[in-house]
Amino acid sequence: MIEYRSKRHRDDSVELRLFFPASEIWTGEETWPERHLDRLSLHLHGALILEAGFGPGIAAEPFFALRIDGTRPGDRLEIRWHTNQGRSGVLEIVLP
Repeated sequence: MIEYRSKRHRDDSVELRLFFPASEIWTGEETWPERHLDRLSLHLHGALILEAGFGPGIAAEPFFALRIDGTRPGDRLEIRWHTNQGRSGVLEIVLP
């Protein structure tokens, strides 16, 4: 499972930290550099707010930190990820 931490700041922005453990992204049978996190997207209430693409130079266990403005407590954020070898996942979180 993707590990995350979120924290609301006084200006109503939310700081989000995402960690992708190797066991979530890979099966353990792949070898470097044939495998890597290929795409990451964040959707707030179904609207795309961030989309990123990556190549084979990304870390085996990537960590991302970002700040999202214009959110309210209880907003739902959907995080989607895909690898270059077809694995994917979705995590939906409720923002503080």
